[in-house]
Amino acid sequence: MKTFTIEATFGDQVMAAVIDSGPVEATHQLHQVPKERWRTLMVARRCFMEVRLSFDCRCLIQFVDDAKIMFTELGYESAEQMVQEGYGLEPEEIRVAVEWLRLNPQDGAISLSHVEALSKHGGDRRSQAIRDQVSNAHLKGPGSIERTVARLKRDRPDLAERVVVGEMSANAAMVKAGFRKKTFTVPEDVDAAADVLIRRFGAAGIAALLVALARRLDRQAATSGGPN
Repeated sequence: MKTFTIEATFGDQVMAAVIDSGPVEATHQLHQVPKERWRTLMVARRCFMEVRLSFDCRCLIQFVDDAKIMFTELGYESAEQMVQEGYGLEPEEIRVAVEWLRLNPQDGAISLSHVEALSKHGGDRRSQAIRDQVSNAHLKGPGSIERTVARLKRDRPDLAERVVVGEMSANAAMVKAGFRKKTFTVPEDVDAAADVLIRRFGAAGIAALLVALARRLDRQAATSGGPN
């Protein structure tokens, strides 16, 4: 398997990191992954978090900090936009969770829902300080947690209650209620996109996707007078 070396100079010391040219793993450090593969790293982390956050969210600190470096290279306007669209997370929720994790380092696994509950309901003496660090502009803006919870309280009070007590994230509740569609990110690179789609849909799903694509291409050809 081919490998490449990345070197960085710190003062008079040169530090090198070697990574193989195979699949990029979610747990790879950012300095181990060349910029042209950052989008693949983001997708890997999104898939990783979809499974992991339900029982261990400690990775959020690293992933969110890396988003502050990666977002411009990946075409996002801000780290918050990358967190929302690239990672599929609600920036306001994650901001509070990350601040709680910074102030309360964990030796063992802890779920995102548990962290959210602790930060909301004073599970430690610093929870209020964490909430105070999140600006009202972020909390009350369009698409904010407050607006989301308000809609859930109106249309799905059962799910709103689960969000309030920390059993479910606001985004997960909106998806479950049918108010949002579950999304995921696909890299621009065709081969990397194929890998993501196969992992996501499986063989049967890919077959259905091909049929759907063929129909849309036929429809496009018909409306444009011929294939592009």
